[in-house]
Amino acid sequence: MPLTTIQELAYPPPTATAPAPPPRQQDDDDDTHLALLRVVDHNAARLIAQAAAATEPSHAPLLRLRKETDGVALFVPREAQRRRARVAGLSHLYAPLQDVQQLLDPRVNAMSHRVLHPSLHTDPETPLSARTLGVILDFADELLAIQHVAPAPHRHGRRRRRSPAEQVPTPRLSRPRDFVVLEHQRAVHCADGRRGWLVSFHSVAWAKCPSPSRADATVRGSLYCSGVVVLESATHVGRLDVVVVAEINAKGGTSQQLNRWLSERRVVNVLAALTHTVERHAAQRLSLLSSRIFESVHRRVQALPSLMMETLTSIHDDDADRCCVTCCVAIDDEPHDAPPLRCRKCAESVCVGCSSRWRIGSKEIRLCMECWADVTLNRCVDDEQDTRAFGT
Repeated sequence: MPLTTIQELAYPPPTATAPAPPPRQQDDDDDTHLALLRVVDHNAARLIAQAAAATEPSHAPLLRLRKETDGVALFVPREAQRRRARVAGLSHLYAPLQDVQQLLDPRVNAMSHRVLHPSLHTDPETPLSARTLGVILDFADELLAIQHVAPAPHRHGRRRRRSPAEQVPTPRLSRPRDFVVLEHQRAVHCADGRRGWLVSFHSVAWAKCPSPSRADATVRGSLYCSGVVVLESATHVGRLDVVVVAEINAKGGTSQQLNRWLSERRVVNVLAALTHTVERHAAQRLSLLSSRIFESVHRRVQALPSLMMETLTSIHDDDADRCCVTCCVAIDDEPHDAPPLRCRKCAESVCVGCSSRWRIGSKEIRLCMECWADVTLNRCVDDEQDTRAFGT
């Protein structure tokens, strides 16, 4: 018996009398998603190549250093290679890669747009679900979504009504810009073992995107293959190389020089916002619990607006049932008009019999016997040294 071929198992082609069924909506969506995946893969490859050209000395001829201010090196491609207003900025961070990844991921940090779009003045009261027009991929190490980045309406202030004689065309720079971008975030693994995180933006035309508002003359701008690349440094342990690439077309009749200036401002603002946020989170993680004095207590802090150490606002016990650290006797009530039953030096719970009162001027504190012995011994040694120094 001859073998059955694949052509014989296939369905017969449609006849002329029976036309082919029309394509389904699901097929159109699949084709659109495949096209978007090709776009983000192409943009990711270009951003990684741009980051390699900015961080590795071997790729230095591909870029031209424009200027370096505040620790940010701005690069532009050679004029023979690219005519558009593309700017790349290089900076360094001393922070774990996981912390930076959580700051940039909108699924973890709802305020990630303040770092990724600081110069667009996005409305902080707008929830993430309202800005997201569609989610295509949502995995642990990859996210692909359509985002609508619109300026906050209250940031522009209230304009005064003008008479018909005073009405003049609105300047193109004063018009607010909004962007509809294809946001792609994914993990990066280099050939030499380094890890990283990639965030890319590319403007797309989406059917569900709202039209620009004509009340405030909103202009729909475009971002071309822009984003942030964070890679572990190959020369310094614990350092991250951050490369921000921006290519903005503000539309509305703007010139190439103006678009280049806007791209440069976006690069500097993103690097400054990322550095400020990372340093702020590092300052918030500074804890006094690692010291010997505050080992058995918890703290409640209130974040300061500046990059300073947080203020210790309260100290309370870890557990309700306390006992003496020396004799293990349960401590019920503290004595009235006396220092609390806790050593002021080591912060351990002590009873009345296993502690001693130490008077400093008009104040009186309680010390455990071990700390009291240390303080007394150090005071005796200091008195002996002072006696020998003055010869008395």
